[in-house]
Amino acid sequence: MGSKKISGNILLSLIEQDANLLGCGEVGAHIIDGWYIVSSSSDWIKKNSQNIDSWLEVFKKLIPMSEAGVNAIRHEIFLMAFAESVFILEKGNVVLLKGDFPSDSVLECIEREGLEEKFSVGFCMKQ
Repeated sequence: MGSKKISGNILLSLIEQDANLLGCGEVGAHIIDGWYIVSSSSDWIKKNSQNIDSWLEVFKKLIPMSEAGVNAIRHEIFLMAFAESVFILEKGNVVLLKGDFPSDSVLECIEREGLEEKFSVGFCMKQ
């Protein structure tokens, strides 16, 4: 990341790239009222080289990602370090990993966009 300041757009791009590299179909990136959301047709978080079955544990660890190269890592840990709030949306259920839940208006937008039927990771940055 060099000398660039970490931003929501950079983190969104990294998470989207990870989902694509892990073979998820229909990966999409969305920004809804300050929330950054990566969605896919399947859960890419639990597809990890260390067979970690807990979403929260994946977000707390440095995990190698051979799909991206020899010394590459997954980027979920950056969300825990830099984002104010982080959630997972699976089958319409919101699981909070850090901070605050998205507002009702954000959840309504997610539903209108058809994301509630997908697997999604959402986060917001400090204002």
